[in-house]
Amino acid sequence: MAEDISLIADEFEKFFDTFCKEDVEKLLDRYPERRSLEVSYTELSRYSSKIADSLLSKPDLFIKAAENALRGMAMASQYEVPFEPHVRFFDLPEQSRPMIQDIGADHVGKLICIDGLITRRTEIRPKVKVMELRCPYCENIEKLPIEKNTVIPETCSNCKRKGLQHDEEESKFVNLQKAEAQEPLEMTRGGAPASHVEVWMEDDLVNTISPGQRVEITGVLRIRPFGESRGQTSRTVYSKFLDAVHLKRVEKEFEEVDINKEDEKTILELSKNSDLYQKVVGSIAPSIYGHDEVKEALALQLFGGTPNKMLSDGGHIRSDIHVLLIGDPGVSKCVSGDSRIVLADGSIKEIGEVVEEQVQKNCKKVDDGMYSEGNHDALSLDGYGNIVESKATHFWKLEAPKYLYRIKTYTGKEVTTTPEHPFFVCDDGIVNSVTAGGLREGQHIATPAIVPIKGEMQKFPIPRIGRTNAVHIKTPGYVDERVAEMLGYLVGDGYVRKTTSYEINFTNTDEVLLDRFSKNVEDAFGLKVRIKIDHPKISKKVKTAYALSVELGEVLEEMGIMKDSFNKKVPLEIQKSPDSIVKHFLRAYFDCEGNVPKNRPVIHAISASRRLLEEIQILLLRFGIISQLHETYARATNSKTKKIGRYYRISITGENAQLFAERIGFRGAEKSGRLRVTLKGITHSTNLNVVPGLKEKLGSLREALLLTQFECGIERTTYQHYERGDRNPSREMLGRMAKAFRERLHSLRSLPETNLSLGEMRSRLGISQQELAKKAGVSQTLISMYELGKLKSPGKHGQIVKVISEICAEKNALEEDIGRLELLSRSNIFWDKVVEKRKIKPRERWVYDLTVDSYHNFIANSVVIHNTRMLQYITNLAPKSIYVSGKAVTSAGLTATAEKDELGDGGWTLKAGALVLASGGLAGIDEFDKIKDEEVAALHEVMESQSVSVAKAGIVARFKAKTSILAAANPKFGRFDPMGYPADQFDIPPTILSRFDLIFPMKDILDEEKDRKLASFILDQHRIAGKRAEKTISEEEEIRPPIEADLLRKYIAYARRRVVPILTQEASDKIGEYYVELRRVGATQGAVPITPRYIEGMVRLAEASAKVRLSRRVELSDAERAIRLMDFMLRSITMDKGLGRMDIDIITTGQPKSKADRIRNIIDIVKELEKEYDLVELEKVVEEAKKYGLDETTTRKMIDEMLRKTGELYEPKHGHVKVVRPKVE
Repeated sequence: MAEDISLIADEFEKFFDTFCKEDVEKLLDRYPERRSLEVSYTELSRYSSKIADSLLSKPDLFIKAAENALRGMAMASQYEVPFEPHVRFFDLPEQSRPMIQDIGADHVGKLICIDGLITRRTEIRPKVKVMELRCPYCENIEKLPIEKNTVIPETCSNCKRKGLQHDEEESKFVNLQKAEAQEPLEMTRGGAPASHVEVWMEDDLVNTISPGQRVEITGVLRIRPFGESRGQTSRTVYSKFLDAVHLKRVEKEFEEVDINKEDEKTILELSKNSDLYQKVVGSIAPSIYGHDEVKEALALQLFGGTPNKMLSDGGHIRSDIHVLLIGDPGVSKCVSGDSRIVLADGSIKEIGEVVEEQVQKNCKKVDDGMYSEGNHDALSLDGYGNIVESKATHFWKLEAPKYLYRIKTYTGKEVTTTPEHPFFVCDDGIVNSVTAGGLREGQHIATPAIVPIKGEMQKFPIPRIGRTNAVHIKTPGYVDERVAEMLGYLVGDGYVRKTTSYEINFTNTDEVLLDRFSKNVEDAFGLKVRIKIDHPKISKKVKTAYALSVELGEVLEEMGIMKDSFNKKVPLEIQKSPDSIVKHFLRAYFDCEGNVPKNRPVIHAISASRRLLEEIQILLLRFGIISQLHETYARATNSKTKKIGRYYRISITGENAQLFAERIGFRGAEKSGRLRVTLKGITHSTNLNVVPGLKEKLGSLREALLLTQFECGIERTTYQHYERGDRNPSREMLGRMAKAFRERLHSLRSLPETNLSLGEMRSRLGISQQELAKKAGVSQTLISMYELGKLKSPGKHGQIVKVISEICAEKNALEEDIGRLELLSRSNIFWDKVVEKRKIKPRERWVYDLTVDSYHNFIANSVVIHNTRMLQYITNLAPKSIYVSGKAVTSAGLTATAEKDELGDGGWTLKAGALVLASGGLAGIDEFDKIKDEEVAALHEVMESQSVSVAKAGIVARFKAKTSILAAANPKFGRFDPMGYPADQFDIPPTILSRFDLIFPMKDILDEEKDRKLASFILDQHRIAGKRAEKTISEEEEIRPPIEADLLRKYIAYARRRVVPILTQEASDKIGEYYVELRRVGATQGAVPITPRYIEGMVRLAEASAKVRLSRRVELSDAERAIRLMDFMLRSITMDKGLGRMDIDIITTGQPKSKADRIRNIIDIVKELEKEYDLVELEKVVEEAKKYGLDETTTRKMIDEMLRKTGELYEPKHGHVKVVRPKVE
């Protein structure tokens, strides 16, 4: 081997002398300040393709040979330290550049290069390079270079005795640092999760990269036993990491677009187009009609202002543009009209029917449909995972988009929604939402595990009195157990036939069921029931119990019992009944249709009506019984041809069959007995009612709590599957694990209060003496002496125990994660796997939605349905972008944080959030108004200084977050009210509002001409889409954007990289004049229409306008464009509707100055009256306010607001008010 290396080293020496002579000389001159020689693989390949190829397959051997060659070219005596340079290869060929998600067994031991985004980085750790081992018996010293696969000897080579001791002071160390790289954002479109790989860096590579940076990493892929960092290793499964050889920061503000000379020529020609701006704006969300000003602003946001501008005092000027949209246009987060929703009274209705009924009562037009206000009791999923009653207040009927998604789950549920409609999924212990478009097959979505309906006894419909000689029935007052059971028999094996009378028939072979049906009809209605054998020649066992009655027949017809087998349904009176009644209906139905196979704990029922079985599924959920519904093919039993047809089968399996036996049961002896036998050996299945997406959370919690896999409340052989992610835990198993975690957390919290010795406490915390000594600021020897009892005086014992207490207190941060697991284990959610997702054309013109206060979701087709198109289009168009939802994001997820090291060292790492990862691109934040108050604070620094500061656990760092923010906020009532002030309609602090350059309310103003154009546009879109689907569209008919998305993306990337426009004097003067004029008008009106911050916003917009033209000068026209957009925004959102003037206070304080003045006047009036009266009469305040020009209606409205909302006044007695005074401490 040595001979081989020397030959290779000779070749490398020749290569260095021929191709890298100047670089080698620089290294020799500057060593040890510079310790690495960077070598291009392309250059090496030019010298010798054989050596270059061998380097890729045997990197350790060839890198060592190259470094030996480099050492041989220097005179070691000229350096005060050993000459140990590194040779760092880069610029690998394409075949050695896999995506992170594709790295696997084929790459182990090979030299590869990846493109990754650094998400976290550890602190530096010393790693032994040369270990000095000393024998305590013969004083023999051995120096052992630590390389890959080095085995540390246990016995002395001199005296052959065990017990070699590591002399740390004489050993040589090298710095080691670990990081985590993930797939770049633009490579993970389509909702797929980004893959990660661990990176190890040594010596001069440490501290050269930071979280949020994009880096090209060349290294050798190595493996180590899985779980090695956690102290539990696997001999068969290995984890991988990249041993870095070379790091190259890639400054890519946008993705690396391949712009060739032909592309550049096209881009330059396009920039000279006279209608360039119209083409660019027309290419932004071309399928959305109108909103030209918004599209123009979003186009400018993509181009951005002039970067890297610095003030004379060193301050940085933001170049990225932030835009807020209030009420996204044309967003149809809806479901198809035939989706059945469950209302709080138990009724199951098509959403289209519910909405149409409400719209008939009162209808309000919007741009893409209509809505109505109402008050319906519905069912929703609350924040604790429970199904609860809720209120549906707004009912939407909107234009269907050009395509929908049909989602089908493992248990057979189907729901058809618009692409933007979100579903609830579970990700790392957090319930999040994902749109139908982003939903993937294999993901689990939230469905109800139980539907808690109280129900009420339903009055039995009063029949119409027939002819005087007809048989009149005895009418029961309510739908009781007898009626419910009869209806179950009829829906299962019965039918009602209209002849000269009405014949109510029930056919079966079970005498017990026939007797029950007869008895129920006779007892409840007083009718005579007869028994007949319809086909005695075929079978005498099949009998029919029947009764004749026009009155009962008509009632049953109204209930839907007369429908054919394909259209059967559960009567509404049963749906709305209490569980005690529903139980009898279900038992009777399954007595007829249910089938229990031998030796299998499963119950089947087959029907030609899918609707019937879907409603049966919901009724079963009232008892917590989860069933599956699937298509099947069977022969019809009531047909002479016995033709095979499509049917539907409902199945109840495993533990759910057990629940059925306990809560519903069979009346028939045969089925009841067979079910009882099959359930005897049942083992609870854990692969149906499971909680998904917990792999990472379980592992991180267990490690943080210092637990082994044997201590997690369940068998280790079971637990390991959950942490590996190849199985999901059942709710029962999750509850047991959460309990074990909770008990461990409690024991750690109470550890300092126990009487345990210092050694026992340290042992339970799982930390070494060395680590504890470092944290306590004492020597390891001192801790050892305390533990051995050699020190009797307290000394620093209290200081050490205090550190242990602090370590235990840190574990309190795990409380929230454990609480989430407990909630998931107790929740009423059944996580149903998506097995099919299909894109389909809408069958109807409309789609429907409900606005549900508080919970913003409802149940449709037994799926929990969540309650923006412009936003999503821009994030897809921006070459580098990230999309997050404000509802589920945390401040750490948005910005950055320091957190416990998950890379195996137990220290702290820096982890980048969404805005850091999107630096140089665009971040789309949906549901911006749903971000919690404590998370909003993290945005102040990012939106202004474009950086993120972290100070935690002794780590102080600052990340670059040069990110444009496009946010979408939802009005409180689903639609933006153009007549109200923005701050009254959504919850965004004024301090954040003022940081947006542009804010656009999406108004829906009725305009006949505009509506006609809109209708024409939508109809053209649908016509073309239909032809496209049928593949009958001609090239001339196809509607295309003026600039194709790929070309526009290249154009934007080219402009951002190449063009750095400078503000001309004319443009500067124009912006200044606009600002001064607005301020002058405002001063005369007593209002502040604009603040200096908006000057910078106009400059950024003007610079972006120049970039669109690829101009290096910001001309007058660019300034006018920026002013026009700013003026449009200010007039749209800062107009004081009471006085007809612009007032920036509407944004900065949430209300116009005129309103603030009126509030101040009323408070002053009350204060003055308080000097004369102990209790101030409301009427006196109204009278005094008239002197200030306030009419009675306005005064009363404002006083009510100050009493109910702002709390500036209170009512000590009805009709009297007082000012709330601050509490004096």
